[in-house]
Amino acid sequence: MRLHLHEWGDPGAPPVVCLHGVTGRGALFERLAVEALPEFRVLAPDLRGHGRSGWEPPWRLQTHVADVVETAEAAGVERAAWIGHSFGGRLVIELAAAEPERVDRAVLLDPAIRVRPDRALLLAEGTRASEEYCRSAVVAIFGELAAWGPAPEDLAGPLLLVVGADESVVGPRQLERYRRGLGRRLRVTPVPGGHDVLLDAFAETAAATRAFLGEAA
Repeated sequence: MRLHLHEWGDPGAPPVVCLHGVTGRGALFERLAVEALPEFRVLAPDLRGHGRSGWEPPWRLQTHVADVVETAEAAGVERAAWIGHSFGGRLVIELAAAEPERVDRAVLLDPAIRVRPDRALLLAEGTRASEEYCRSAVVAIFGELAAWGPAPEDLAGPLLLVVGADESVVGPRQLERYRRGLGRRLRVTPVPGGHDVLLDAFAETAAATRAFLGEAA
């Protein structure tokens, strides 16, 4: 599926693709794009089941990855830096393992690497109806997040992991696993606040992201 796409910056600039979390939408990356990444072409789709993109199933991880690849290709982007928040971070992980040639470097903003099955059930059961997203799609996504994803050793490129210092969905064992698996390719940056690092600690998150992406610009 070709997704509805939000875009900022010079079309000829180095591309950055941003993927939002569950119940989010691509427009949430506007401040990051405009204030922190003006020298990049920033693209942020509404994922399947969200915003102005199609809401129909299937809602599998592989389908979401295929959607963002199709959308990026349609926009003329073959290889890019990728940013993902929460569920979007898990999608970046899946992409970096499955199609490493598409990922120059990755920024994971408090990513939902894996959600414990009991926690995923609670989140799914608590999902409310909304005009902004498809409830069925969100429930399906929480089910997908209860399964283990690719091993960190299988991920392509350098990786920045931004985690909420006060509350994070990245558990200590997950973090240690990524440190061991990625070694010097991993940079970890704790920021104040909780899971929604772009809201709780925009300045710190934007500065870390800009510096990390600027290394390859």
